[in-house]
Amino acid sequence: MSAGRIVLLVFAIILILASIGLIIGGGVILAFDTGFKDYQGYYSTGSIPVESNSSAIITYPSDFENEPDMYWENQTYLSIRVEASNTDSSKPIFIGIARESDLDKYLEGVSYDKFEGFSSHPYTVHLTQISGTHPPSKPSSQSFWVASAVGTGTQTLNWDVVSGSYSLVLMNADGSSPIDARVALGAKLPPFLRAVGIGLLTGGIIFLIVSCVMIFFALHGRKKSSNIQA
Repeated sequence: MSAGRIVLLVFAIILILASIGLIIGGGVILAFDTGFKDYQGYYSTGSIPVESNSSAIITYPSDFENEPDMYWENQTYLSIRVEASNTDSSKPIFIGIARESDLDKYLEGVSYDKFEGFSSHPYTVHLTQISGTHPPSKPSSQSFWVASAVGTGTQTLNWDVVSGSYSLVLMNADGSSPIDARVALGAKLPPFLRAVGIGLLTGGIIFLIVSCVMIFFALHGRKKSSNIQA
């Protein structure tokens, strides 16, 4: 086998290894996209028990820059879904999203908890309490919420994210404490994850085909050349 064909064979083997990685990566992404996305297109957590002795539970402010590029200009960049219900199904619950500045004014002097995160198996919520002595006014009476849901049973809040600094709030509808509820969080993104998976899978298949062709010519090219000389 000539040096040129040996080099061709080496490159073919490298392409095979690369194609295997791309195919596995694409398959894993597509499996994740299919397995963890519900029929509405949301990636969501399971139902998480949330308990607090305070009047409200809030998340740390999140800064969003929702300015889609040309590819996503006709689609919502990020949508958030929050489902919550009180353990006592007859007790109304409130879910709201507000700007950081409005929420700071509303909760001034009020005892509330900040959400730090959660762990799974089992789901456990980690909170940090901010002390206060003033009872809050009914959250539903406020006009600053950019999105909200209130009522008995399971309430669902859907919000198409816009630019700014926002926090999520969970309260009893009357502003009382304690809070004993269950919450499920979900997010919906443009379908780029599936596109990435398909792209990797397609690239891997193309690389595999090209490498097979290279191996064929590396192994059979010399024999073909000998037949021509004869």
